[in-house]
Amino acid sequence: MGKPLKVALVGLRYDEFYAHTLAVGYMKCFSDADPRLKGRVESRIVERTVHEPIESQLREILEDSPDVVGFSCYLWNMVRVEQLVAMIKEARPEVRVVLGGPEVSVRAEGVLREIPGAEAVVRGEGELTYAEILARWLDGESLEGCLGASFRRNGEPVSMEDRPLMPDLSIIPSPFLQGVFTIKPGERIALETSRGCPLQCRFCDWQNFQTTRWFPAERVIEEVSTMRRQATGIYYFVTDADINTNKKRALEVLSAWDRITGAESVHWHLQTYLANIDEDLSKVLNSYKFSLGAGIETIQPAALKRMVRGFSRRGVERSIGYLKKNAPQVGIHLQLIHALPGDDLWHYKRSLEWALSMNSDSLFLPRALALPGAEFGKYPEQYGILDVMPEAPYRVLETESFSREEIDTVDDLAFRILNTHKVGALRRVLEMVGPRERPEKPAEAETTPWVDLLERFFDHMERKPGFYRMARQWYLENDALGKIMDQEPMVWDQQTPEDRLAAHAELAAFAEAELESLGRGGEWYALRYFLTTIEARVLWEKVLQTRAFNGIFDRLLGGESRESRRLRWFGWEGLAPERGLCHRGRHLHIVSTLMYDTFEVCDMQRALHVHLEETENEERWNLLFPEDQRPFDATFLSNVYWAIPPKMRVAVFRRLRERNSEGAGRLVLWFDDVGISDFEFIRRTGAEGQTGRPDWSETIPRLAAELKEAGWRIDAEPATLAADGPIGGKVRWALLQAVPAEAGVRSAGGAAAKTARRREVD
Repeated sequence: MGKPLKVALVGLRYDEFYAHTLAVGYMKCFSDADPRLKGRVESRIVERTVHEPIESQLREILEDSPDVVGFSCYLWNMVRVEQLVAMIKEARPEVRVVLGGPEVSVRAEGVLREIPGAEAVVRGEGELTYAEILARWLDGESLEGCLGASFRRNGEPVSMEDRPLMPDLSIIPSPFLQGVFTIKPGERIALETSRGCPLQCRFCDWQNFQTTRWFPAERVIEEVSTMRRQATGIYYFVTDADINTNKKRALEVLSAWDRITGAESVHWHLQTYLANIDEDLSKVLNSYKFSLGAGIETIQPAALKRMVRGFSRRGVERSIGYLKKNAPQVGIHLQLIHALPGDDLWHYKRSLEWALSMNSDSLFLPRALALPGAEFGKYPEQYGILDVMPEAPYRVLETESFSREEIDTVDDLAFRILNTHKVGALRRVLEMVGPRERPEKPAEAETTPWVDLLERFFDHMERKPGFYRMARQWYLENDALGKIMDQEPMVWDQQTPEDRLAAHAELAAFAEAELESLGRGGEWYALRYFLTTIEARVLWEKVLQTRAFNGIFDRLLGGESRESRRLRWFGWEGLAPERGLCHRGRHLHIVSTLMYDTFEVCDMQRALHVHLEETENEERWNLLFPEDQRPFDATFLSNVYWAIPPKMRVAVFRRLRERNSEGAGRLVLWFDDVGISDFEFIRRTGAEGQTGRPDWSETIPRLAAELKEAGWRIDAEPATLAADGPIGGKVRWALLQAVPAEAGVRSAGGAAAKTARRREVD
């Protein structure tokens, strides 16, 4: 046997958002397992991003002197692929280059003309074709008759017949189970549990007209189990067209994923046709670990007919109702496309009005693309598309019913909505101010009150410096591909606390004026209270930076190092400034739909979680405080007191004491005098709980009684900090510690804390 064929499989991602290119993993696993290639091929994977220096990428690709280089080609990396192929051929003319992926599959012969250094293109589902190409090259054979391959015959590009789809996906080894991909904490992973799509949308070149085929359920469950053993904090993008089309399998897989990961930090983003969600599926989806992306695209009959897409508005509304009732933890993300053939500005605004009225967690509002492999791209004239960008991302520039100016107007509006709708506090305030009813026939509604409200809001906010003005400047300066790939350039929580406080104050002024103009001024009290609770969290970020807090905190540590692993921290998900206080300890987080991005996963990979909507569920608390956990010297409860239901507080405090195996751990907690608004909940808004600030004079005596019943006693008089906000005025925090009731000696932390009675924070 001669020297093995050396292959470099190259995945060029747009950025570091995802850790691995799934396609190159499949190619390596499949070719490694092919009996024709065993011992004859050595494959390695090179994964980089399109933004890295091209010279270093070339060196890595060629460092092991490959005989073959394969590229996985997508909309975002074709320019870089073309550049690298030319450089490879200049440096090593004998290297063979094979291309595959959606960007080359549909126009293989054209690609061979454009990229003279490429020897072959793999079309469609690539595993079998790629392995056969390698086998033929090893055996000195031509590619004549190789199904799914395009190559040159006498210098001219030719294509063999399409290869039939694989009926059994189980023959493809998993790169996760084979160890080809090693997962690290916090990585983002593309996970495939099926291939094919039952829809025939004319704008899509992905998997249309394919029969849906499924990887075995036990395999995709084992993949997650394997990755969980390697790392936590994983974000999975499930690439299926709709995992829920096979209900029985979806119930099995989703339940297993949730069960395997317990209260850990993990997230699955699932594409779905919302009308497929029934009562049973909605109940399984009730977890902070899941979010749903639903391509509505439009509610207009003419545009739906033109792109051959079915849509049941009432079915979608029914399913969203199930999710709101049974799955308040799941994130719901709706997509609408503008500049579709058959649509126009007037009708698009009606689709947008309907989508806004559904109160989803975010909206994605892209412009239509005429991808080369889609019907829109192949036959634009048939669909009334007058002009298209000639290069990626192939945006539609004009249609018979959407002028260039109108498309630009909607682009602008869509971007502004995107940057607002993902910020939970902003979204909830606008929901509270917005219309109370939806029209019976939204596609033909005379008015668009939701759209009008948002346009007034943007005009108000953009008059001031800060988040909205900076985001708009980015939009005006960026290119078309960047606007698609970098959908959220300005992250709300990355603004300074001062900027967010100022924006909240402007939001409050806008909301109060809107309610007055609508004759709903009586609603302002509850809304102002909600804004005060949000403001208090931003003020807390300022308090964390003060010398006063850090002095008290160090005393409450009782001589323990901030680096100690024997500390336990129970706080809010998404509050980054707290992370450094005891980042090596055990972290527990309360998840609020409004306070974190439902597209994201916790940045503390080994944290455990309970969602605000399930704090009354005793089983979730058992997951947070297992009986066999290691002992902790101190447990910190950071502003979570009000989030624990009153009827659960004694039980939670008792767990903290009894399930600390040494029984001597201290309890340190602080809380504000603002409380928690019902409007932070999905299920119980306005129905129960707090409607205004609690009585501060009653809070500490009540807490002392709850702690006493749970077997604790407060060890020293509380310290107090305060800060002022523009909406709610002064906010106070009490900081105290408790020890097990049987402990007879006050700890060092308690004695020191007694010396710090009141501190004021500017």
